[in-house]
Amino acid sequence: MKNKIMKTKGKMAATMMAALLGLTSPTLAQNLGISATGVVPDASAGLDVNFTDRGVLIPRIALTSTTSAGPISNPANSLLVYNTTNNPAAGLTPGYYYNAGTTNSPIWVRLLNGGSPSDAWLTVGNAGTNSGLNFIGTTDNRSLRFRTNNVHRMVIDSIGNAGIGTKSPTSRLHVAGGDARIGEINPLNTGTFPGYGRYLYFSGGPAGSSYDSDNSDVLWIARYNVASDQTELRVNIGDNCVANDAFVVGTIGSACSPSGPRWDILRVQANGNVGIGTTAPAQKLDVYNNSDQAFIRVRANLANNGTQGYVGLMMSGSDQGWTIYQGDPDGGFGVGPRNFEIWEYPANPGGAGQCCRRRFVIENTFGLSTGSGPTNLILQNNGNVCSYGSFVSCSDVRLKKDFAKLDNILNKILMINTYYFHWNTSQFTEKFNDTTRQIGIKAQEIKDLFPELVSQDNEGFYQVAYDKLSVLAIQSIKEQQQIIQEQQKIIQKQQEEINALNEKLDILINTLSAEKKVGNK
Repeated sequence: MKNKIMKTKGKMAATMMAALLGLTSPTLAQNLGISATGVVPDASAGLDVNFTDRGVLIPRIALTSTTSAGPISNPANSLLVYNTTNNPAAGLTPGYYYNAGTTNSPIWVRLLNGGSPSDAWLTVGNAGTNSGLNFIGTTDNRSLRFRTNNVHRMVIDSIGNAGIGTKSPTSRLHVAGGDARIGEINPLNTGTFPGYGRYLYFSGGPAGSSYDSDNSDVLWIARYNVASDQTELRVNIGDNCVANDAFVVGTIGSACSPSGPRWDILRVQANGNVGIGTTAPAQKLDVYNNSDQAFIRVRANLANNGTQGYVGLMMSGSDQGWTIYQGDPDGGFGVGPRNFEIWEYPANPGGAGQCCRRRFVIENTFGLSTGSGPTNLILQNNGNVCSYGSFVSCSDVRLKKDFAKLDNILNKILMINTYYFHWNTSQFTEKFNDTTRQIGIKAQEIKDLFPELVSQDNEGFYQVAYDKLSVLAIQSIKEQQQIIQEQQKIIQKQQEEINALNEKLDILINTLSAEKKVGNK
């Protein structure tokens, strides 16, 4: 009897399950409960399966794609199945799927597992991940996009380009619509000076048989804090000081002159040479222009009033000459009421308020007649100096003191020997190139007579202030004139005495003549 009752209960349960799954005619009910104890089903559930040692086995289906119905006919929206197909390329892996589409156009969506191991990527963090299997991204040719506040912020496209602030990155990292920062801002009293911040490294490119693509030359840009409120931006261009390693500024523009890409706009080599217009600077500063003229211009805001002043250095290829301009010959401002000067700054200027020494001045021609004007001074190639003006020496009495008159100069002047001579060009080729006969004096002889006129250069050679010989000539003429005047007085006195004697002689002759006439009679 007991077995009969159990068989009856089993038939009833089977009938209810068949009704639930639609295998028999539909059964009308408020809700349905399945349990081993006959517990009343929860009023909020259409089906309440209540077991402590059993589960619900969902139908196992081998789906063919995420958008195909088969092998199910007319799958209803929200239909749940367990897929057994393992085809990641088609977007199918074993697991629970439900139809998020319609009967005619199904879309099978996989239910993700949030446990461990997990199919889902949780917002509270993940554990037990496998770097070879787990990732954030897509398995098809689609971009991965990131939003905050439902606004696009970042994307990694299907070819690996990352864009921040742009939906269409054109390089591996494309930042748009804002600034980028490398490194953190440390609080006060952090670290020890001097020190580096974060580095931006550059790698890649071809590799040879001896070195990898870095060529043992690490390239980076970094912030370098020397001290408080003293910062440098440092660029490393190699691991040794050779000319082959360089920081180069160029352009790939096709409209360049000369045409095509050029990498000679600016070159700073690891050996310290800097080139402008050349790829092989041979000096600390090497400037080249591929045209007839090269011009270097320096300008400043004169008197802080917006007026610009220029100083330029130009080389002309046609005549192989150098020209220094005060003002700008290329459409800039001309020379104003200012001089062209050369100053030097001594190593020990002499304390506070001491600065520089003005060594050379060319006065301006501001306000003079327009046009090219005269050439005032020419240093000729044989060492001669040609002036279209006069050589003058500063001689204002207000600039001098401790005066003493010259005397007894004539005798010393008479001791000066003058010579014809030739420069010793065979021994001192770096000093002379004039082989013509010269006229002059010997500095060593002048040194003994007039040491004030003789000095030595930084190589120890004697030199004579020829212009001051004119002062000695003046004094010599004066002394000679004094001698002449004294001699003239003597001559005049002697002439007077001769004249007196002549008068006496005339009287005597006349007397003798008269006496002779008387005797003849």
